[in-house]
Amino acid sequence: MYMLFTGAPLAHGRSMGFYVYGVRDAGQEQERVAEKLGSLRDLVQRLLAEDAPVLDTIRFRPGLLVASDRHLARFFKFVREFPRALPLDP
Repeated sequence: MYMLFTGAPLAHGRSMGFYVYGVRDAGQEQERVAEKLGSLRDLVQRLLAEDAPVLDTIRFRPGLLVASDRHLARFFKFVREFPRALPLDP
């Protein structure tokens, strides 16, 4: 199975999450592939429903990450240092 979770900024302090998931057919009957895909969809939707209360209210502040957040801290450093510019007016 394959799963990808990502997000996109909408406005300051707002974002929208997206997910993509899939299964290999590997020569299986389409009915079996559809069944596996449906089961995976259900799993992804349950994961998102369980995580939503945390993800909707989480607020990251400098200095409050713990050692197990090292990968998240590294990502935040990358985002802080990423070149950016204001969008052009239409």
